[in-house]
Amino acid sequence: MSKINKKLFTYHGYKRATERVALNPKELQRISLWAIKNGINPHDIPEGALKKYVLSRVNRYHKRIKLYRGYVFIFFETSRRMITCYPVPERFLDEYKKILAKSKKIT
Repeated sequence: MSKINKKLFTYHGYKRATERVALNPKELQRISLWAIKNGINPHDIPEGALKKYVLSRVNRYHKRIKLYRGYVFIFFETSRRMITCYPVPERFLDEYKKILAKSKKIT
C-alpha cells in the first residue's frame, strides 16, 4: 500500500472514501485535491433538485462541498482536509450529467 498524506483526510473521511470509491489511496488523495480545485461549487449549480440537496448539506454541516467525478466531497471550511465523500444520489445523476455537459461546452 502506498503512503499517503493522512493530514488531508479525517479518519472517518479516509475510511469511508476507501469503502465507497474504487481507487487506490494515492489516486484518492489526488482526486480529493482535484475536487477542491476543479469541483462544482453549490452556487454554480442551476436551480433544481440537485442544488436544493447540496445546499441542504452545506447548511447542515457548515462545511465546503464540491461535486467531482460523480461524488460529493465534504471538506472543512478553512482547510483542504476531507471529512467524507459519497456518490451523488441516483435520483440526481441525470441532473448532474447535464451540468457536466454544459460545463464542458463552456470550456
